[in-house]
Amino acid sequence: MATSKVLPKIAIIGAGPAGLTLANLLYKSLPSSSLPVTIFDLRSAPSASTLHTPSGSLDLHRGSGLLAIEKCGLTSKFKTLIADCSEQTIVADKSGKIWYQDNDQTGDRPEISRNALTYLLLSSLPPDLVCWNTKVLSVTPGSERKWKITFGNKEQDEFDEIVGADGAWSKARDAIPGASKPFYSGASYLTFTIRNLSTNYPSLNSLVGNGSYSAFSEHKALVSQRGAMGSARLYLMMSIPSSSYFSDSGLDSLPPAELKKKLLGGEDFFQGWGNELQELIAAGCDAVEDKMEARPLYMHSIGDSWTHTPGITLIGDAAHLMTPSGEGVNCAMLDALELSEAITSSLETEGGLDEAVKRFEEKMWKRSKELMEEADQMKKIMLEDQNAPQQFCQMFKRA
Repeated sequence: MATSKVLPKIAIIGAGPAGLTLANLLYKSLPSSSLPVTIFDLRSAPSASTLHTPSGSLDLHRGSGLLAIEKCGLTSKFKTLIADCSEQTIVADKSGKIWYQDNDQTGDRPEISRNALTYLLLSSLPPDLVCWNTKVLSVTPGSERKWKITFGNKEQDEFDEIVGADGAWSKARDAIPGASKPFYSGASYLTFTIRNLSTNYPSLNSLVGNGSYSAFSEHKALVSQRGAMGSARLYLMMSIPSSSYFSDSGLDSLPPAELKKKLLGGEDFFQGWGNELQELIAAGCDAVEDKMEARPLYMHSIGDSWTHTPGITLIGDAAHLMTPSGEGVNCAMLDALELSEAITSSLETEGGLDEAVKRFEEKMWKRSKELMEEADQMKKIMLEDQNAPQQFCQMFKRA
């Protein structure tokens, strides 16, 4: 792409799907010999073995996630990484009765593990474009309309444009005047990874199938997704008033045997659920190797926006945090695609980068509001509706 303008120096905070997608698209569109884009991430660089580590699954959609993959030129490689979790969908109630089952394998919404998606997006980027093990302490105004990042080692650097792709507790979002903080959604979840489910638990392997399995009842949800090496990722989601309940109660630090007893014997948990579902939860508890992952779910207000601030913007969860609905990663990757187009087009049009980013934000706010409404409605069906399995059945049939 030929350009007569000086390329802006861009910092992307966060090497998740949003940040890595944006970096890929800019790397593909801008002159690579002088690409002034850097990603900063607190985590260590993933090793090759990470690709085969169970990590949960994401379904990518046409017009958003899959479109971004296509624009990155990664569709062929993507198709080689989607064998772990199929598109099969099963919805049941707490007894295990199946209310909906879809074995469609058309590829409309292929599943890919989080680790595999990270591997895919990193595979086409220069290794030195991502600064791993780098903590961002703050984002503050710099000199001459630039923005300054202060890092964990107290070093500082200035940028023409900072893109916050750093999730719920975004340092970039903190820098935007008047930007709201996330609030607790009223739902929390426990996560378990059952390795080698297909060989160690044949009956449970048949129960959950080779895709996604969900059971709902009594303000609780059990969700299973298949993963690498015959594994299953198990999520127990509950409607809980306090965001600190798991830690305050000590549930997140119980030994596996005590945790199992608590979850399967307590009236507030999964007592009274079907035998096979209880066996699945027991297998999850038995698989705990260290401290179990227990997490409250946060969200931004539906339709949340901020005052446009030149030189800084947000994408993904940093921009529109929502509860799980299957749309979060897709919305984030579409954010990255549209922002990349805004940045590259600004080099050839009047109005400059700031006006292009402002137009991007206005479009993103409108688009994300609809998805946030859908996510909130899904949460209410999952955890508040007494007829959740039937409601999901109707929802899938309408879709």
